[in-house]
Amino acid sequence: MQHILYHNSSGRDAFTGNLKVKEVHRAMTLHPVKRHKYMYRIHNYMRGLKIHDLQQDMLNKHRDIYAMLRLLGGNLTSMEKVELSHNSPLFANGVGEEDYLGDPYLLGKEPGLLKPPLELIPWNFVSRSIYSPGNLNPRKKLESHIKEGLDDVIREVMENLNTFSRERGRMIDFQELLYGYYRENPLHGADYILDLLLVYKKYRGRKMTVPVRKHAYVQQQFTGLEIREMVEDLASTELRPPSTSAEETAAVNSDDVIYDTMARNQGRRSKRQKKTVINFIMGE
Repeated sequence: MQHILYHNSSGRDAFTGNLKVKEVHRAMTLHPVKRHKYMYRIHNYMRGLKIHDLQQDMLNKHRDIYAMLRLLGGNLTSMEKVELSHNSPLFANGVGEEDYLGDPYLLGKEPGLLKPPLELIPWNFVSRSIYSPGNLNPRKKLESHIKEGLDDVIREVMENLNTFSRERGRMIDFQELLYGYYRENPLHGADYILDLLLVYKKYRGRKMTVPVRKHAYVQQQFTGLEIREMVEDLASTELRPPSTSAEETAAVNSDDVIYDTMARNQGRRSKRQKKTVINFIMGE
């Protein structure tokens, strides 16, 4: 019950940090949320999860259509022209139209690591560091965006493993990523091979808690490209000249001293020349 009606005991800092945690995803209600900004943030995040589920459902339907046409002996390369009956196309909207659902030939293929084209795409090795053949420095630290992507993939894998955990009387918890490989296929998506250290907890019948390892093969399918244009109202934007910061003032004063010293030595000091130097520094 405490996981379903989740109460965060952090007080005013509740749900102000990262929302990509299993407690938030498992819960039906979240407490306490006292400020409207955090309420909007949680609502926006939950709507994003709903959109993600709808996209996954659409992708599964594309795969079902692809599998059925293959069993019926249809032409898979021209799936957009398939008709359910006379003048009743299966996909009503084509490329460039408003409700276009994507390329059914690419989206309908089953997930796998051996999709064509089969040219050699190098893998990146992930452990405590990243070993990549495409960088000047082959070993570098785990960057924040890669770590966030791996956390999202691992969280979805664990949610799939625990889908029927209540019926089976067991729970599987994630402990650590031992090592993994990832690459980007520009046509299909991102591929992952992960070696996960898990804890198997059985709470029905003969209770046990044992550590287990699991190799997960994951592909994140690329879907359609969506572009949103943001138009800024320039008429309501007040344009102001940039203010001189303390560092800029110090730099100007320092250059003035150097310039004055050089001008004094050369006997050519003038206010007009000094103003020109200041304008050059501000322009930079």
